[in-house]
Amino acid sequence: MKKLFIYNIMTTIIFLLISPTNETKAESSFSILPIIDNFENNLNNTNDTIRIGLESQYIDAKIIHMQNKNITIGNYVSNGTFNPIINIFGTNMAVVVDDYFYLQSETIFNNFDTALNFANDINKNTVISLDNLNNNTIFSVLIGPFNNYEQMNSIYQNISGFIKLPQNNRRVTIIEGDARILTSILPIQMMSNDNNFMQLSNREYRGIIEFHRHRGVGITPVNIINLEEYLFSVVPSEMPAYWNMEALKAQAIASRSFTAARRGFLNYRGYELCDTVFSQVYSGVQTEHERSTNAVIDTTGQMIFFDGDIVLAVYFSSSGGSTENSENAWIETVPYLRSVRDTFEEGYMEWERQFTLSQINNLAIRQNINIGNIKSISLINGMNGRVFNFRLNGKTGNHYITGENIRNFFSYYGGNLPSRNFTFADNSHIHNYQNSNFDSYENNNYLYVFDSNNDIVRINLNNIGDIYNKTIIPNEIYSVTTSTDYNIKFVGRGWGHGVGMSQFGANSMANIGFNHIQVLQHYFTGVEIR
Repeated sequence: MKKLFIYNIMTTIIFLLISPTNETKAESSFSILPIIDNFENNLNNTNDTIRIGLESQYIDAKIIHMQNKNITIGNYVSNGTFNPIINIFGTNMAVVVDDYFYLQSETIFNNFDTALNFANDINKNTVISLDNLNNNTIFSVLIGPFNNYEQMNSIYQNISGFIKLPQNNRRVTIIEGDARILTSILPIQMMSNDNNFMQLSNREYRGIIEFHRHRGVGITPVNIINLEEYLFSVVPSEMPAYWNMEALKAQAIASRSFTAARRGFLNYRGYELCDTVFSQVYSGVQTEHERSTNAVIDTTGQMIFFDGDIVLAVYFSSSGGSTENSENAWIETVPYLRSVRDTFEEGYMEWERQFTLSQINNLAIRQNINIGNIKSISLINGMNGRVFNFRLNGKTGNHYITGENIRNFFSYYGGNLPSRNFTFADNSHIHNYQNSNFDSYENNNYLYVFDSNNDIVRINLNNIGDIYNKTIIPNEIYSVTTSTDYNIKFVGRGWGHGVGMSQFGANSMANIGFNHIQVLQHYFTGVEIR
């Protein structure tokens, strides 16, 4: 990062303590878009807020620019209010990582104005530090910054009333151009006064933005936002706002339930959820749309319950005909995440991906799968058609890849597979032993699989024991080749992990007359919505 030139506080930047006349406005709940006429009363009953890490735009950033010209720095209070501390006006504000040394005044100040007056009497570069003592906001004056201990110590020898401050991997500083304005090793929380939204680079956000180096590296800003307002952006980011209103309501309830069940998963990073597909896509104000916002408002507070608990309402784009059991995609068997036939789904995606055996060898090597050169691969399909087990047959042994790891295995060449609902395209090099002249699985309770020597053996399904150790799943399709340049083509349909609610299916159901409750109860087994 370019070294900043340090000056005393610039006269073009005005610092004001919040006056009592402004205090009521600053403590009111979060701003509401004009299209939301009837939401404010509902919001009073749902003032729960959530902390969203803005990872998609910033993760461990060194500098974050703000377009706001008028911000309030304060403290968020758990009941949904924001206690103001100071106002800052500026034209070129940013927040930066600060790894410098400082001298700190021994005198502690109870308000910003007093600290600023003290700083103005010092004939050196200064910055005001925001701290906390016994839950009370206090200020001190720092001299600096200094690049190293020696620079700091040389000034310390010739000045009284200051102590040495070493580097701190939590410090962030607000700058205006090249001038340092306010610094802290505590989280700095702020909200906008000029247009109701905090503006970071090209995005706007409701509520409060917190700047802190939670992991001691760079800055990942955190948006502290009302849960319902968070959904204003999530729903149209996850489902097109022009889709059927009943589908949008189903999405709103599913997203709200997912949020409530999943929140806190990223507490170790300093926030509860992030703004990427790792949690739910959240892009701020610009993605909000009147139709999806109305879907959120119309379902305010409603969530999905199973046996009295809020469900983890996972969802995905399209199934291609059937959803998936949770244990086949991940590990845990979840009673409300059962495979269902998706007979209503229209517009699902179809796809093709092609790999050479040489590429598959490279993928295995990159992932530390040491079974020698791979001679063949096989697909073991579950009862709903998805590949449950992907088998690599190598020169020195076999390796099985299960569940969603199958999609991830191919990520190096063109990204993850769109879904696990796929099979081989080139039948001239494929042997489907399930459809051969052996006894069928359905009629005689037998299954034909490959052993470690690549020989076909017949298994009595009444005595299979541990299904994972024996890798016994019906419909093993086996592709055999000895050429490293041989192209293996997969053809598939659907998009996503396949567990929970199909978004294309939800919209198709809504288009033929099902309401959002019926949609949700189709995809989530045995649940109630309240």
